[in-house]
Amino acid sequence: MTTFPDLVDYQDDTTDKPLVLPINGKQYAFPAAIPMARGIQIVQLREEMRRAAKARVEAIETLTDQLGREPSVDEVVAHLAEHGPKPRKDLDLDDAGEVELYLDLIGPKRRAEMEANGVTYPQMVKVGATLLAWHIVGADYARRVWTNGGQIEGGDVRPPEQAGESSGPPKTSRSSSTKTKRASSRKTPARKSRGATTSNGGGSSKPTSTASTE
Repeated sequence: MTTFPDLVDYQDDTTDKPLVLPINGKQYAFPAAIPMARGIQIVQLREEMRRAAKARVEAIETLTDQLGREPSVDEVVAHLAEHGPKPRKDLDLDDAGEVELYLDLIGPKRRAEMEANGVTYPQMVKVGATLLAWHIVGADYARRVWTNGGQIEGGDVRPPEQAGESSGPPKTSRSSSTKTKRASSRKTPARKSRGATTSNGGGSSKPTSTASTE
């Protein structure tokens, strides 16, 4: 009988670097590997975004031909409501489901560390929304969510080789980060993210950044 060694001994984590976020002067590295069920859900969310984006483009093209001009936003929305694909109800999260998703993306180890360091609930929500954007769309859009769409000179969303001290994120509320995330699902075409790998443990077994706080 052929036997196999444990997969964890042969996984290559170097191609799935964590996303490093500074909060109140402390760096936190969030692994690309997430629980399997959440990974499946994110793949479904990404496909739903792709489907919605395609339908929106087709609606604009159809209305442009019919009206002889570029349609307004309200006209596109009305057309999609009548002729567009119906959203999947199983992917529509309520407030409690959204928080549970965020906490799974953060992971129990990082959550405990954030709580011990006094991270607030609004900051946790911003972290969760940023991680969701990272897994679904990619690092560039995740940075827009993190900064509320603000433009920052320099900097990089990739994890640094050596993490130094940094100031925390701007103050935020649950509603602002959630609106940003939901807007992204309606307006931003999905593209494959490096952060979509999955793991039963919800975390990488071999952190690749010195910024992670073990």
